Amino acid sequence: MGERQLLFEIGVEDLPPSFVKYGREHIERTVPELLTKYRIGFDGLEVYGTPRRLSFELASCVDKQADSEEVCTGPALRVAYDQAGNPTKAAMGFARSAGVPVEELYSVETSKGEYVAAKKAFKGKPSVEVLPEVFTDLVESFSFPKMMRWSEEKYSFGRPIRWILAIFGHELIDCTIFGVRSNQVTHGTWTQGDKGISIAEASSYFSDMAQNYIAVSHDCRTKAIEAGIKQLEEKLGCEVIHDQEMLSILADSVDSPMVTHGGFDPRFLELPEPVLTTCLWHHQYFLATRPKFFSKPSGGFKADEYSQKLLPHFVALLANPEADEEIVRGGNEAVLEARLEDAAFFYAEDQKSSLEEILPRLQGMALHKGLGDLLMKSRRLSKLAPEIADLFFSGEAEVGGCPIDEFKGHCGRAGLLCKADLVTHMVGEFPELQGVMGGAYSKLSGDAGEIGDAISEHYRPRGIDDVPPKTDCGRVLALADKIDSLCAFFGAGHIPKGSQDPLGLRREAQGVVSILLDSGYGLPLLAAFDAAVVWLEKDGLIKPDEGLGQRILEFVKQRLSFNLVNRESMRHDLVGAVLACDCDDVVDLRARALALQEFSKDEQFESLTTGLKRASNILKGENWGELNPGLLNEDQEIRLFESIRGIEDEVRLAVEKREYLAALRLIAGLRPAIDDFFDHVMVMVDDEGIRQNRLALLARLTNMFSSIADFSKIVVERN
Repeated sequence: MGERQLLFEIGVEDLPPSFVKYGREHIERTVPELLTKYRIGFDGLEVYGTPRRLSFELASCVDKQADSEEVCTGPALRVAYDQAGNPTKAAMGFARSAGVPVEELYSVETSKGEYVAAKKAFKGKPSVEVLPEVFTDLVESFSFPKMMRWSEEKYSFGRPIRWILAIFGHELIDCTIFGVRSNQVTHGTWTQGDKGISIAEASSYFSDMAQNYIAVSHDCRTKAIEAGIKQLEEKLGCEVIHDQEMLSILADSVDSPMVTHGGFDPRFLELPEPVLTTCLWHHQYFLATRPKFFSKPSGGFKADEYSQKLLPHFVALLANPEADEEIVRGGNEAVLEARLEDAAFFYAEDQKSSLEEILPRLQGMALHKGLGDLLMKSRRLSKLAPEIADLFFSGEAEVGGCPIDEFKGHCGRAGLLCKADLVTHMVGEFPELQGVMGGAYSKLSGDAGEIGDAISEHYRPRGIDDVPPKTDCGRVLALADKIDSLCAFFGAGHIPKGSQDPLGLRREAQGVVSILLDSGYGLPLLAAFDAAVVWLEKDGLIKPDEGLGQRILEFVKQRLSFNLVNRESMRHDLVGAVLACDCDDVVDLRARALALQEFSKDEQFESLTTGLKRASNILKGENWGELNPGLLNEDQEIRLFESIRGIEDEVRLAVEKREYLAALRLIAGLRPAIDDFFDHVMVMVDDEGIRQNRLALLARLTNMFSSIADFSKIVVERN
């Protein structure tokens, strides 16, 4: 069977960077599935994506689809053969339709009885006949965040499809997808006009595109940008502020990356740094710069302070490699200056009123239908945040050197003001700055720095990969904000179902988990939920519901389970065993899971767990009273009782100190006594008094382990 290189490209109008990334990932995931489905052997998948194209190459693709065999079921056996065992017309007709001699029919047992069957062979087709179906299925499988239609036909894609490139070796794969017929011509950037680039064969794609200034490889574009940034850093004597995610986005924003730079009026450096970086990055994909010291600075200023100030320079990309760099720089600077002028105006206008003065404007800004407005939420947070602080730092006289009462006052003040910046000019123009500007304006109004920092941080973490707040006041306010939202929406019946979560409640619950795990501070969540519910009920937004807190706790535990299993690689059953216990402290639950994970490596773990599960199964549905040592008459049950009594206090003390691994190892010492008990003692005897006493003994045993986790949920592997 012959093999050839395969190339397929979808040519589109400019895709945004996030669409390019999604397209690459979708192709990488979907193409192997489709080729396997259509029985086409391949090797060496390479996926490419730029704003104008999504494409892939196969280093080798077979010329012919693999043969296959399918089992076809025919009539019932009693219908297919007569009493003498000869095939009937039904059997012969089935054999003929299956393309096999009637002698090759055989019987199979089904849920409906015995039927005749045949193995129907399918000859593989040439790949050139099958690949159009593969390509069509691929294009139809895309689901961009926003789909676009561009004709009267019901075609939809991330952006309109303008050409299809499909080459097998040097042969054109003839296909029509979304009304566009394939050919061997692709196109350059939009700035190059309608210039066509002929691709003679699949193997020349990479080099042919490079000759026309198109870098189809994401990695190549990223490396080119990195190299360009280093050159500019040396030229300008600065440090370009960026990270790998920024580089990846930049690489997906152009077909051919060339790095350039520009400048802006130094007077704009008076704006807060987040405003500058937002104007640069979020709106223009420009990178900010700051001084870089190649040797110890002199002149009396400190490197650690001065180097944090931005420079009036930025780094940008040329979308057109043939463009005049000076003209592009002038255009970039003009666009940026307009943005910065707007920002400077909004910043000055916002400072004419304090956050407290504009707070009433939150009235009428609905949180959600039936759940009041943001002014009501702000007032709730001003009361809830100090209560969360009290729970969070229970028993502490001060927090970070601040007396606890003063700290709670800071939390309440931050809670009251944290949403006010939503009605400022700056946040209205730059929504990305919500919270950040509130923190800046709070400090300008004379509030304590802790209050401004808390307001700046309280939306964090915004997603699973975002950083939680780092200040104690910020953690408290963020928890209060997220807990208030969870209680409000759950109390009003807006509970996520399946994968649907339009209100982002999983993100809020994940935020609670992330903050608590990051801080390492315990928080009794049920008490926190109860505190939030009180203020929601006083606002008349939800009705009393005894089970509300427990439902929200289970929802938060689901996010903790996700963290422990997917991010910390803990066993799913061990995590489930821990989360099933009666505990509402996220940090404590994680400590239990870590201890159980470590204990699971012990050679006694499986046999001990088996014994405990056996005890639990015996106890199901049974009743027992107090354990009476005087009724223990078998040596093995007496020994088990003495062993339990000998470690109970130590186990209880270890659990109180949250030394769970030590507690588990103490319990593990009971294994010989447990095994001996089950080998020699019958629990379910006829004598009711003895039976209930032995059940009470097993309950005493299982209660020790249950104080750490529900061992009945642990899966014991059987050889």
